[in-house]
Amino acid sequence: MPLGRHLRLLSGFGLLHGIAEWAYIFLSPGLETGGWQTLRGSVLGGGHAFLISISFAFLFSFGSSLSGNRPAVNKWLPYLPWAALSFWIYLLFSLFARSTGNPQAWLTYAEIWSRYVLAFPGALLSSWGLWVQREEVRKLNDVKIERNLIGGTLVFLLYAFAGGLVVPPAKFFPANIIKGFMKIGQPD
Repeated sequence: MPLGRHLRLLSGFGLLHGIAEWAYIFLSPGLETGGWQTLRGSVLGGGHAFLISISFAFLFSFGSSLSGNRPAVNKWLPYLPWAALSFWIYLLFSLFARSTGNPQAWLTYAEIWSRYVLAFPGALLSSWGLWVQREEVRKLNDVKIERNLIGGTLVFLLYAFAGGLVVPPAKFFPANIIKGFMKIGQPD
């Protein structure tokens, strides 16, 4: 099954993303005491932003690999995640040039854009790729595996929203809209 050939990409996403999130939990007090303005704080914060973005690139690559089994899209789809990562790196340096000496804002925007450019499309393509894999599983007549693929499809759809669109507050679209949407029903 094509799914088995691409699980290393999904495991790359899981491992890198887990390391980034756990490191952020354990290093966060050091960032607060050292401050974002210090070299140590910038290196740790920048490392977190870069590691999480690489993990999203693996997710994007997993989804494009699963979805790219169709001859019409097979020519360009495998390159899309790495083009998106290159675009994110361009945005990273472009945002840094405009950050006016505020590394915390720069790193926040870097994370927001990594979620929009890499995580959201990666999770959508992963969802679609798992949905497409059901055709292969139907040949095996294994209802349990097909049910698990449907569950994985739904989980990646949820992650596309929760991990790809729900971002820290920012003053640009769509971050300003989703932030407002998430505040509905919550006291000010």
